[in-house]
Amino acid sequence: MDVSKWPLNKIMQLPDHCFGQRWPVTVMRHIGVLGPTWAISYEAFPDVGVTWSVAYRWWSQNEAVRFCNLAFGDQLPTSEAMMNGLEPALPGFGEHEGPVRDIVMPIGTGEIVWPMRRVQRFQGRRLVIEITGVGFINVFAEFVFEVSSLPKEVPDCLLSV
Repeated sequence: MDVSKWPLNKIMQLPDHCFGQRWPVTVMRHIGVLGPTWAISYEAFPDVGVTWSVAYRWWSQNEAVRFCNLAFGDQLPTSEAMMNGLEPALPGFGEHEGPVRDIVMPIGTGEIVWPMRRVQRFQGRRLVIEITGVGFINVFAEFVFEVSSLPKEVPDCLLSV
């Protein structure tokens, strides 16, 4: 059955297996210098898709202040202002002061995984990360979004109950 014209809220009521293959969109950055550095994911998101989970992994060697920022973008930023102009990938996560968004990276090694099932309008963009170090620093950060596209068809037997 064709579900491509269904409203998103009805599509999201379908069972998980109807959404097909999931894939990771990953961005990571390692720095050992002062100031901001950027990286952009190799893989792009679909125009509209479902985020199934987000994983955040970090490693920090010392007590220097370190922040990262995560956004959706089309190209690698070359300035903090350019990064702050991008759409936040995790709105509400981290500290926000005006356009500046900072995710503080604790000392040591850690991982946070957020399970979710959220429709997002990615518009084919990619994942962009910025890491800023103040003082001597040796830091690694990685974000992994598990995504899928929206189903366009489902078996008739699924809806014949």
